[in-house]
Amino acid sequence: MPAREISLLLIDSNEQHQDVVQDLLGDRYELYLAGNGRDGIKQAHKHIPDIIFINKELPEGNCAEICQQLKSHQLSSHIPILLIGKQINPFRAKIKYKVDVFLEYPYSMRQLLVQVRKMIQFKIRLQERYALFAKKDTRLVSEESVLSDLILRLP
Repeated sequence: MPAREISLLLIDSNEQHQDVVQDLLGDRYELYLAGNGRDGIKQAHKHIPDIIFINKELPEGNCAEICQQLKSHQLSSHIPILLIGKQINPFRAKIKYKVDVFLEYPYSMRQLLVQVRKMIQFKIRLQERYALFAKKDTRLVSEESVLSDLILRLP
């Protein structure tokens, strides 16, 4: 797969976290960064990324409200959201934040790639379910296969 066909949006005010994600995924994916929830929502609606990462500990905003706004807007409601944070209760995360997957700090490259693969698989299943309305996105199928192989090779 040619690099950077899939896009990710990271909404995180912590520059160190932004740097980690950029280092881990920046060469492989088109990465958009937002330092706060308001900018994140604007970028999500402007770029329509394939996946959105949100840091649960955003200082200026209510993460649950940001997730709710993204999930209730026509332009972003279909985008899978990965919630990143400390001490995440899986059941609460699904209900309160309306996220698709979550990842706790600290995380490994393997854990991050597994979650990205889950979200790509989710998007593929959506496309298969609604195949009548949208054509199949082969870049996602290709990337899911590449990630599966890569994850198997990681320690």
